[in-house]
Formats: sequence, structure tokens, C-alpha cells
Amino acid sequence: YQTAYSSYVLSMAKAKDAFETFIKHGITNPKIGARLKETILSMGDILYDYELFKNFKGRNASLKPLARAFSKVSMDNSKNKELESKLLGLISTTPPNKRRDAA
Repeated sequence: YQTAYSSYVLSMAKAKDAFETFIKHGITNPKIGARLKETILSMGDILYDYELFKNFKGRNASLKPLARAFSKVSMDNSKNKELESKLLGLISTTPPNKRRDAA
């Protein structure tokens, strides 16, 4: 259960973080939509999800957008920074074989 829930939380964090790009540049911005399509949607499973996200945002995912969405958690205190660091370590850990085999 914990593994599945962690995956769910990390997916939500990446989705909220990516969505902030649309909020910042406009929900219907065609350039951002094209970048999402080119860097994530059209790639399938050629790269790992953290690599796809980094290609889209230019950096690793952050838990701050998710925390802001829930408005109950602040990443400003040291306990939450430690949690954020651990979870982001899970997001950005490079596996031994960096590329997946295309099926």
C-alpha cells in the first residue's frame, strides 16, 4: 500500500508542478502545449518519467506546487524539507540502465 500511495503522491506532485507552467504562461498557450506534446506525450516509455519531466520543465519535479494545492503543508519548515528531499530523491534517482528498451 505504501509503495502505491507514494507513486500516487509523486504523480500528483509532477502533475501539479507541470500544470503550474500552464498557469504561468496561459492555459491555452500553444507553445507550452506543443512543448508538453514533444517532451512528454509523444515519447511513450522511451525515457523514465523523471527524465521526461525534466525535459519539459528544465529541472526536477518539486513538491511545492502540490503542497500549495493542499494549503495544509508548508515546505518551509525543516521537517517538511527533509521529506521533500527524500521524495525528490525517489523522483530523480537515475537507474543503472538510463534508457528503457523500446518495445
